[in-house]
Amino acid sequence: MKLKSELYVYELNTLLLGLHLQAEDCVKKLKREKRKAQIAAFLTPWLSHEIWTALAVKSEALVKHVSLLSELRDKIMQAEGMDDDLGFITFQQMCERAQQD
Repeated sequence: MKLKSELYVYELNTLLLGLHLQAEDCVKKLKREKRKAQIAAFLTPWLSHEIWTALAVKSEALVKHVSLLSELRDKIMQAEGMDDDLGFITFQQMCERAQQD
């Protein structure tokens, strides 16, 4: 399903910030899980293969989630709107112009 709605620049910025914070949270989770796996593998070496396999599965899920966040970010950056001269412009071009000014 495709929705058509008006989003203002501040709303797009808020969406991008939310995506960024969620990606950072995924990185923190992955670091925590890796640390837990290291400790568990050290304390129970006979289970290390299962521990690292479980970490690989969790990591794959987190990487897929971050990939989805990246795709959403790209879609937001390519969203088209109208500038002050009533010409079509992408959000990415708006951001680039704002950095140049």
